[in-house]
Amino acid sequence: MWNAFTVWRKESHTLGNMLTLGLGIMVIVVLPLMRAIDQDLFSKNSVTLYNAFVVPVIFYLIFWFLAFITSFLITRLYRPHYDQDYIIVLGAGLLDGD
Repeated sequence: MWNAFTVWRKESHTLGNMLTLGLGIMVIVVLPLMRAIDQDLFSKNSVTLYNAFVVPVIFYLIFWFLAFITSFLITRLYRPHYDQDYIIVLGAGLLDGD
């Protein structure tokens, strides 16, 4: 959600930039709300639809958490050599050519 609000403030309001906000709102608000309401109010199809959204979201979060832990461990095990003449930082911009 923090990333979604940062993108909302600093970037354009296109559909691609709003996907994280929509997913965050769905996970935080809509899915627990559907779970809290009794299943008698919903048909079997809507409960199945809820389960179809919850399981992929949980697997998505677990996957990215494991990817983060893996990259963290790799950077801790393999330290770079500091005797380099230069370093390239991808995505860094130059201010006035300096």
